[in-house]
Amino acid sequence: RFDDATDDMFDKNTLSMGLDFGLLYQLTREVRIGASLRDVYFKELAGDKITPDFTIGVNYSPIFFNTNTGYARKFNVALDYADAFDSERNYKPLSHINFGVELEQNLLAWPGLNNQLRILAVRLAAGFRGGYPSAGASIEVLRVFTFEFATWAEERGYYTGQDEERVYMAQLSLGF
Repeated sequence: RFDDATDDMFDKNTLSMGLDFGLLYQLTREVRIGASLRDVYFKELAGDKITPDFTIGVNYSPIFFNTNTGYARKFNVALDYADAFDSERNYKPLSHINFGVELEQNLLAWPGLNNQLRILAVRLAAGFRGGYPSAGASIEVLRVFTFEFATWAEERGYYTGQDEERVYMAQLSLGF
């Protein structure tokens, strides 16, 4: 059985390689722009031709909303045009647009050491993904335990609004 499993392992016809590229540029202290080119394959993958995904976006973090004290606050507004080369969605350009806002607030931290001794922080997020509303919330305790909840929708039909599939995700992360 080992011979059967390894027959094609080093056959150059069964190997493929792909790369992802990304660029992030801080235009001003408040504005960042970025682009990514993902899934660039140099030959077919499992017999399928893979079309690369190109996304470009901008993030705005207004200074007057952000603080860096023991009760630090971060506020972000982001907009991107995702998967520009996706031929299945090119006839509906608004389905490529994602927009969102995020607020992170430290509720309990050691003043002056809020990045090292952050005891409790919350994050709230809302926006639109491909024309559908999305939302998320998380609670971080001691920078070790993070509980996150998010919801968004995927379009299963031919056009936006035809057949929405709502996704709910909950996650508990542990780590330093």
